[in-house]
Amino acid sequence: MEESKIINEVYLKRKNQGINKEKLSQRVQNELLQKKKKRENANQYISAQSLVKNNREKQKSYSSYKHKIRIANKLIDQQYDTSYEHKPIIIIRICGIWGRIPKEIQLILSKLNLKELYSAIILFYNKENFKMIKLIESYITWGYIKKNTIEEILRKRGSIIVGNNEQNLLENIEIENSLGKYGIICLEDIIHELSYETKNAPYVLDYLGYFKLSRKDEGFDKVNIPFNKGGNQGFRGEKINSLLKLMI
Repeated sequence: MEESKIINEVYLKRKNQGINKEKLSQRVQNELLQKKKKRENANQYISAQSLVKNNREKQKSYSSYKHKIRIANKLIDQQYDTSYEHKPIIIIRICGIWGRIPKEIQLILSKLNLKELYSAIILFYNKENFKMIKLIESYITWGYIKKNTIEEILRKRGSIIVGNNEQNLLENIEIENSLGKYGIICLEDIIHELSYETKNAPYVLDYLGYFKLSRKDEGFDKVNIPFNKGGNQGFRGEKINSLLKLMI
């Protein structure tokens, strides 16, 4: 279709020059073929460049992951703060192109429902979660979330899991139907369960979906630099609450 249109347009322009339409047709076909080959070669070159870049990024990330595995246990002993044990924490995914993230890290991010950028989850501070955090710290920021921030994020960004689908509704009727057998019948009960690690808190965490946050417009470009060095990556203690106010 495109070739026929081009041939007719060129022929009309050149018919007074005594050019045979069949010869012109062959010439146009050759020119189109050459242009197509050039485009394919250019695309192959770009694809090859992208593949090499992705592989380099993966190798770099994988090397970093292996290094973190080696020092994870030492970090837990040295950096784990027992005074905050069982306190609620929030983790926000802030960077990383999924295709360039090592599979080992992808598995952890998937397990935590952090596949999307600016998604967030609430957990409790313990050694198991701390170790996971240390392995994925290059892709997240995290800290201790306060009760009033828990309430705000639940009311504005709360969602529940229904089967395999995520439903952006957090209503008392649905809460009672799903968690009533644990004595949890309303949003205020969920806020309480997440503010203090109660025996029913795991059921609440399974019930909730992840939180979809908005990207902070200003001062959020240094995602590959640790927070304690002027960036946004990694641990930020209770200052995470100030960031959440801007992203909820």
